[in-house]
Amino acid sequence: DLLLRRINHKQFVLEQEFKSECGITVPNGFLSDGISVPLAFRWIVSPTGHGFNAALVHDYLLVNGYDWDHANERFAAQLEHDNIPAWRIQAYKLGVKLWAIKSKILKN
Repeated sequence: DLLLRRINHKQFVLEQEFKSECGITVPNGFLSDGISVPLAFRWIVSPTGHGFNAALVHDYLLVNGYDWDHANERFAAQLEHDNIPAWRIQAYKLGVKLWAIKSKILKN
């Protein structure tokens, strides 16, 4: 299990290095919001629940200048490695896409 510390209502700091199975190393001290879930839905999906490792990899890649497609590929690969059910992977991928459209990273 990862060691995390909540630093405010929507961010966590990684308190140990994380080496993902998809070849990405996220350093100790990295900040992440975890799984980006609107507050109204956090009773269904926790920001640090199933899929957090994938969200951490995704955030790290985007913060460090990797392109959107690469970050999404690694996100999906980590979800699969963590044995997240296929239906949940599709839901997370849809959520990431909707977030990107909302944030104007992607055009719909």
